[in-house]
Amino acid sequence: MEEVVMVTPSHEREYSLHTTRSWEFAGLNEELKPTKIDRQDLLYRSQYGKDVIVGVMDSGISLIFLNL
Repeated sequence: MEEVVMVTPSHEREYSLHTTRSWEFAGLNEELKPTKIDRQDLLYRSQYGKDVIVGVMDSGISLIFLNL
């Protein structure tokens, strides 16, 4: 597929999680809390998401949520 830049295979049973819920991932200090600064300052400090690529991979159906 021309649109795919790179795919890196993982080792069997080896997973790594990258989350935007950590301050460091967004380029911010951990001690920085969003309630202490305004939204524009938060966007500025995180460089407006510069160089962030968002990808979603669906791992299938979960038996926990059968009603969905």
